[in-house]
Amino acid sequence: LDDDTKVYPAHEYSLANLEFAKSVISNYDLEKEYERVKKLREENKITLPSTIGKEKKINPFLLARNLEEFIIFRNKKDNFKG
Repeated sequence: LDDDTKVYPAHEYSLANLEFAKSVISNYDLEKEYERVKKLREENKITLPSTIGKEKKINPFLLARNLEEFIIFRNKKDNFKG
């Protein structure tokens, strides 16, 4: 998919998802997005939609280097208490 393709999740879980992402990866784009989303949620505003391009930079499941790492992230997400 093109990086500009919009992603419309069905629920507003952006902040919780970013908190999980920060527990398994670290990069500038993730920190920047976390601060943006945190501010919007404090103002009770929505954070969606996202884009495929953004998700490629901040979503650990799209950043997994291989199947094994993807499975590790999935298991950690299943047990994440944030």
